[in-house]
Amino acid sequence: MTGRERLHTAIAGGSVRPSPVLCWAPDPRADGVVSVARPDEGQAWWPPVKNPFGRAQDQGLDVRAWLESDPGKAEAALETLKSQTQVEIERARQDGADGVVYLLFGATAAESTPMEYGGHWLEIDRSLLRDASLPVLVYVLGDEEPYIDFVSDLPCQAFGFDPKAFPLGEARALRQGPLALPEPSAEIYLVDKYETAEPWLDRQEVPA
Repeated sequence: MTGRERLHTAIAGGSVRPSPVLCWAPDPRADGVVSVARPDEGQAWWPPVKNPFGRAQDQGLDVRAWLESDPGKAEAALETLKSQTQVEIERARQDGADGVVYLLFGATAAESTPMEYGGHWLEIDRSLLRDASLPVLVYVLGDEEPYIDFVSDLPCQAFGFDPKAFPLGEARALRQGPLALPEPSAEIYLVDKYETAEPWLDRQEVPA
């Protein structure tokens, strides 16, 4: 099977051994890459898409403050951020991506309270994922008390997070379906952002 076929099989719930490798940076030996640039032929392409919370951070929009001081301004900003995210997901489909990695910012104690995220952002994420025009791997950003229990039921084809931040066993109890983690037991071996691909590819014995 090609790398694309191996990842498609894993995303669909099939058993693939060794687990397909998905890298955050281009590597011709990986089954797929998370990159804005199209990879080599035969590799799966999963471009990253930031959720509205992450998009607000990038644009310097203090939506958290506006929710307190100017709810109308906050709601308008949320709708714009949601629309921008929808456009980016659809553009990925039109460009021939196999899926997108939905970078879930905000669902962590360092960025919001449970009431803030659950009350203002969670349903926007849920709506975007439910209506996505191609498969989605949700990756929860943050290594400080991520709200995995809040987001584990989001509609997506695969789910990932930092396994140092949340116990893998608890995540499996909360979430059905493929997990994408830098862990040998994961259905998709998602190379850690801060690691080089080399040792994981060698360990997984992915053919060139």
